[in-house]
Amino acid sequence: MVDRLKSSSGKLPKYKVEFIEALIESGALKLNGDYQLESKREAPYFINVGALNSGKSTEALANAYADAIAKHLKGKFTHIYGIPEKGVSLAPTTVTALWKRHKINVNWFFDRKGGEKQYGEATNLSKDDLSKIFVGSVPDEKSKILVIDDVLTTGGTKETALAMLAKILPNRETVSVVIAVDRQEVGINGKGAVEEFEEKTGTKVTSILKTADIVQYMNEKAKEEYAEPKRRVSAYLRVYGTAEAREFVAKTVPLVAVMKSEKSLIPACDTRDLNVFEELVKQTSGVEGIGGYKIGFMLALTHSLPKVVEIARKYTDKPLIYDHQKAATDIPDTAKEFMAINRDAGINSVILFPHTGPETERAWIYRAIDNGLGVIVGGIMTHPGYLVSEGGFMLDEGALRIYKIAAQAGVTDFVVPGTKPEMIKMADEVIRAEGVYPKFFPPGFGSQGSDVTEVKLVLGKSWHPIVGRSILQAKNGDYGRAAEENVAQLLR
Repeated sequence: MVDRLKSSSGKLPKYKVEFIEALIESGALKLNGDYQLESKREAPYFINVGALNSGKSTEALANAYADAIAKHLKGKFTHIYGIPEKGVSLAPTTVTALWKRHKINVNWFFDRKGGEKQYGEATNLSKDDLSKIFVGSVPDEKSKILVIDDVLTTGGTKETALAMLAKILPNRETVSVVIAVDRQEVGINGKGAVEEFEEKTGTKVTSILKTADIVQYMNEKAKEEYAEPKRRVSAYLRVYGTAEAREFVAKTVPLVAVMKSEKSLIPACDTRDLNVFEELVKQTSGVEGIGGYKIGFMLALTHSLPKVVEIARKYTDKPLIYDHQKAATDIPDTAKEFMAINRDAGINSVILFPHTGPETERAWIYRAIDNGLGVIVGGIMTHPGYLVSEGGFMLDEGALRIYKIAAQAGVTDFVVPGTKPEMIKMADEVIRAEGVYPKFFPPGFGSQGSDVTEVKLVLGKSWHPIVGRSILQAKNGDYGRAAEENVAQLLR
């Protein structure tokens, strides 16, 4: 039921442009930083509609409400109800702007604080009784009501208001809830706040702005000062946005490509010995079919990530993938510094196994994108006894949901277990259901006993096997020959 008019269809309407500029001028819209929301997420933008509190900015706010209402709801209502506290001032000013700008003459009202409580479950109250509850023009049986407020976060305040109106004013129709800004974010369950509210209450939500409108505004203005905020807000929406928002920004911020080729072999450099690592890269960097290198925690913790990258760059410019086993199994907040460290060290992509829930997964993916890193997400590991169906701890559906959330964020690269072909099939189906054609990075070949022939049948066209001990334990340290043999066996 939400107003689905696409922000991307044509240029922004004048009233949206004017409202965004009023938000910027008043300082109500902040674009340069990390701002903690009520949800505890950190977003690269913040909107405080309450900062529009001068004569000039209040008029701009009222005009924006009036223009949005006139465009989408003209002729459908008779009264505007302002939800305490902020809606109390919004209702009268919006009604005034509707008359001045559009010659739409409607009424406003709001309830006295606590006034409705004395009537309990009472219905069919007299006009005098209603006047003791409400300030302004009390609706009658023929009234159609718009509910107005500034933002919709969880929807709790609006639900309470709708329940009160239904109790005290039975038979009056509530046409819509009007808000200033729809942030277009999903909750932990993957649903948007507006979507959930509409499903729960059956009442449409209309907004002046959506976050995608702000991205479009920055794009239309094409100012250098907006380049970085536009990139960061778009990255945020890629991960936290509703389906509509994700679709809008997908072309604005394409994800970093982890690999350029359809197929390659990735040596897993899981060793503490820096000399071994250097020799491995030196011998294999020229081998046809080697696509990049996976750097594990042993090298990074022993020698520092910048030092490891420095050594690799002496011989190759191929992608370096950091696998901090198992990164993203932590709280959301730790992602910010983790990704900055990888970026500063010169890492190209990171492998994430976000076992600690959807908020951690989204936060770590967002921070990787925000720092210009490629993202590879894994949900199922190679060893037996991992999933509940195998006698392990991780629910099968939970592991598959990891792939689903990543695919919704636009991630195209995934770790799947080379030892479990049936689970690769299931992950592939989940990912493709989100409109993503996956590139798989399967470990498990060689010492872990993967059946190469069987796995090849389910991996599709684009896959990059991760091979560790079959190269690291090469006879006489001949890593180049071992790499050539693995390439021939796996890719040809």
